[in-house]
Amino acid sequence: MNKVLYQTLEKRKDKAISAGYCKRPNAWLGNGYYFWYNEDDSIKWGQESSYYKAGYFEVYKAEIYFDNILNTVFDEEAYNFFLKITEMAAKYFIKKIDIRPTIKQINDYFKEKGIFKDIDGILFQDIPTSKTYTLVENLYYKKRIQLVVYNKDIILTFTFHDEGACL
Repeated sequence: MNKVLYQTLEKRKDKAISAGYCKRPNAWLGNGYYFWYNEDDSIKWGQESSYYKAGYFEVYKAEIYFDNILNTVFDEEAYNFFLKITEMAAKYFIKKIDIRPTIKQINDYFKEKGIFKDIDGILFQDIPTSKTYTLVENLYYKKRIQLVVYNKDIILTFTFHDEGACL
């Protein structure tokens, strides 16, 4: 099954011809190609991003092959697996170095142990607490969903979609 997702990139002189690769040490799920599940979240990220020094962003649309994705958002079994291995790794670090691990430490641990070597990506969500994400006071019901792609071959198409200015 294929799905269309969105990637937000800083506006450059020339349009991107392929997806941008994230290698920031604090990336949620390590190095990879990050996509937004919803177009609105992609635009909001571009508007609010402090990373884009140009002051403008572009949104690209990508068709992605989804058959080998760990879907922690909509699949209960995948979510429970992800929860179990994340807490197991965190407890390992807490016992070993007596502090809560950073995102980078957890991702490095997963990579070293080959935890995700057999999957092409992970669909993951956080729950934003900003009032701009919800229409109901103090009820944060809207998921903000991202996909990290580890295997670039599952990105079937990548095309320019929209652009805007950062706030």
